[in-house]
Amino acid sequence: MSKEIDPLISKELRFIKREINSLRNAIADIEEEPTPSFLRLVETAPTASAYPGKPGDVAYDASTLYVCVASNTWKKVTIAW
Repeated sequence: MSKEIDPLISKELRFIKREINSLRNAIADIEEEPTPSFLRLVETAPTASAYPGKPGDVAYDASTLYVCVASNTWKKVTIAW
């Protein structure tokens, strides 16, 4: 009876091992570039795409919305009616 179960257990263990490796890779990706769980409004709009900032920082001026997407890395969107 154990000979019949062994192949099934072996198959399940291989599946579990693959899943664990996938989770480890996903965790490593998250640790490399943390995603903010919140947005924070900052008072000064960046003057360049490499302006100091932390992921999740948001700023605006009369015509542009700025979002810090990684440490010291900003993206901008023009605001228009």
